[in-house]
Amino acid sequence: MTYIPPELPMSVVFIGYKDSAGISYVMGSAFWVVNIQKEEDLKKEYRPAYLVTAAHVIDEIKKHANRVWLRVNVRGNGADWFSVGSVDDWKNHPDASVDISILKVGIESQWDHFGWGTDSLVTETTIKEDEKEIEIGDEVFTAGLFWPHKGRSKNIPIVRVGNIAAVREEKIELRKGLFSDLYLMEVRSVGGLSGSPVFIDIVNAKDYKRDAGNIRYGARFRVIGVLTGHFKGSDSESISMQIPESELDKLNMGIAYLTPAEKIIEGLEQFMSQEKKEIEDHRKKKFAFVSLDASTQTPNIAAQITPNGFGVPIPSRDEFFDDLKKPGRKKN
Repeated sequence: MTYIPPELPMSVVFIGYKDSAGISYVMGSAFWVVNIQKEEDLKKEYRPAYLVTAAHVIDEIKKHANRVWLRVNVRGNGADWFSVGSVDDWKNHPDASVDISILKVGIESQWDHFGWGTDSLVTETTIKEDEKEIEIGDEVFTAGLFWPHKGRSKNIPIVRVGNIAAVREEKIELRKGLFSDLYLMEVRSVGGLSGSPVFIDIVNAKDYKRDAGNIRYGARFRVIGVLTGHFKGSDSESISMQIPESELDKLNMGIAYLTPAEKIIEGLEQFMSQEKKEIEDHRKKKFAFVSLDASTQTPNIAAQITPNGFGVPIPSRDEFFDDLKKPGRKKN
């Protein structure tokens, strides 16, 4: 049985919307990633963060509202809802068969969450470095929303453990005419878990756990991908059980879609030219941080990291300008 560190669910937030009466609804799960290509990147004061979920979760929210809200855990103060802008701000993977959507938005310093460095995602590069092959039967686990018990005072993601049931030998037909590059995993997926990170324990990785502020990187536990759905009875054209057609759509076949983590990397490519410019501008001290225009309290940054690796609280825009108005300290 895989050891599951109790803090890993902290990387997960719940995503949803509010109706015209202000009532909030949870629709799925999401988690942050931070682009780290080498360890030196952690020493940069500006590192943009990106929220990842399943594209169909955003599509479902779009049916009810035009803004996306996050239910996040706040340090020492339970959970609260925060707006992260319009549904149109999300960018889907350029391949429509890949069920991933990404929003560039940071992690507030008071939020009790962290993001995963991209070097902690399972890719061909990290697999070679870890000397690990992804094989049928490998144990994996996911953390995400179980909507009947999301937690009253704070988010309580559930953890489900499963196994790789099929590797990526060929694209898998999800429905007639739609083929996608996926792992399949044996785990009971239900509504709400879509967008959850899926982890694998790389027991021979070089580092057990490394972190800097709001970022985990080079960790023993890798993100192998994103849970993006599951097979239902209605997905099969040759099901032999005597089940009424009206009931087939309710039949969970116990096999979930696992969209590979490298698809996250591919989805991030559409942000990279902007990220490089922002990092360069920050280096030249042209601005302090970039904030999402729809959420002026949320800086678009993962964390401020000192050369020694310590996280520094990030001021909101209002706090920043309030500090500018304060009188300077008198010299003796």
